Amino acid sequence: MSDNREKQYKFITKLIKRGHLSVIEHGGLTVLFKNVSRSMTHQLVRHRLASYSQESLRYASKKGSLKFIDIPHEKVDTINFESLYCRLLDCGWSKEDARMILPIGTLTNINYYRKLQGMASYFCVKM
Repeated sequence: MSDNREKQYKFITKLIKRGHLSVIEHGGLTVLFKNVSRSMTHQLVRHRLASYSQESLRYASKKGSLKFIDIPHEKVDTINFESLYCRLLDCGWSKEDARMILPIGTLTNINYYRKLQGMASYFCVKM
């Protein structure tokens, strides 16, 4: 770490230890989570002090590109959800209605933004 970076780090660390958190209120973090389950995104968006943009199954057709979490059990009979979804679309169902048959393990992408101060408190609760 350069001398300047080291000084900045020590200064910010000292302020945080003293409870002066306003110095980190201005910074933010944006993360793109790719190929995560819709179940995971449901847990993430429960924390409303952040901004989210999730890939939509309401408007975007996923014909031929649906992905699902691998089921770890060998003896589970799996339904070909993608085939069923495509058949419903071919029969004239709207994308919004056809998506209702897709499992919670359908993979999606979600963009997540949060201020650093909120991120610190979030991880204190979750860790």
